[in-house]
Amino acid sequence: SDGAIPANNPADVLPYEAKKFIEEHFPGSSIIHVENKTSPVTDGTVFEVELSDKTDIDFDKDGAWREISTEGNVVVPTAVLPASVQDYIKTNYAGQSIKSVDIDMDAMAVELNNDQDLVFDLNGKFLRVDK
Repeated sequence: SDGAIPANNPADVLPYEAKKFIEEHFPGSSIIHVENKTSPVTDGTVFEVELSDKTDIDFDKDGAWREISTEGNVVVPTAVLPASVQDYIKTNYAGQSIKSVDIDMDAMAVELNNDQDLVFDLNGKFLRVDK
């Protein structure tokens, strides 16, 4: 979709990878707000994006996502997760959808719609459940 982009498009400041990620994984949503942080927060977040479906996604300076949180019946697409994490959830939590996922310096936390938090290392190896 290379249509004319309005001059005040909030997405203009986003790295290409971030825009591509949103188009690919949240195709029905549009970007309504982008906060461009002058200095990154501890997890590397530079851009905080709010989508029209109330999904919030944080990206680092290169456009890699750091956190995704959804509201209502919107779910985080499993495709954004490493294959081993997808498999673990499919095997052990079949039928559960993902409400949020965030990556920090040494772990990835996945919140399921049953409110359980699964913690994986950055290679996708399961570590523990945080209740």
